[in-house]
Amino acid sequence: MLKKRIVRFADDVQFQLHAGLFCLGPGDKLTLDGGVYLIDEGIIHWENRVRNVITLTEDSVLVGKGKVYTAWNACVIWYLPDYFVERMKINASIRKLLFAAKNREEMWFDCFETKEDGTLFLLKKLGEESALQNLEAKTFRISKKILEKENRCAMLQIDNACTFLRDKKVLYTSKKSEWIYVSIANLAKYMDEICENYVLRRGEQCKIDEKNLL
Repeated sequence: MLKKRIVRFADDVQFQLHAGLFCLGPGDKLTLDGGVYLIDEGIIHWENRVRNVITLTEDSVLVGKGKVYTAWNACVIWYLPDYFVERMKINASIRKLLFAAKNREEMWFDCFETKEDGTLFLLKKLGEESALQNLEAKTFRISKKILEKENRCAMLQIDNACTFLRDKKVLYTSKKSEWIYVSIANLAKYMDEICENYVLRRGEQCKIDEKNLL
């Protein structure tokens, strides 16, 4: 079943003619070569030179050239060539998706780099921790005490952040335990949504025309 972002592309009658579908196994590399890549199933991650890692999951949109992603587990990915994407840019909804995807890596760390917002701080730490897990891992756990020691400014906000992210199905906590149990897929999906909204807000604030940056 196609996800809601992918459906925006698939609504075009030419989708079935131009879209290619391929699979990756755990540890396989994906090198972007123009066009658009749509993750239908699975999790991938991108790592830069200073070991900052972005993890992306189902319904994420990838654009660009040269960046190398690694499959976390078995993945199913749609590929749309450049000439098809150029036609799709007349759709405002598609333009926003492409704009957010193009600028994701550049703005990702600005989006989560804060110690004042307990939820963003927690998401950043959980994102870093998820990248250290073994391939194909679905969940991991982290001690709440460790998080509180690392950021005293956010210490009083950790509980509230955990409650909020628990409602988003990102994590699970128990009053009887110090451990936070995290879903890697749900964490990746929620962080991507947060970053997408951040990129679009920044574009509006700076009066950037996304048509000129795709």
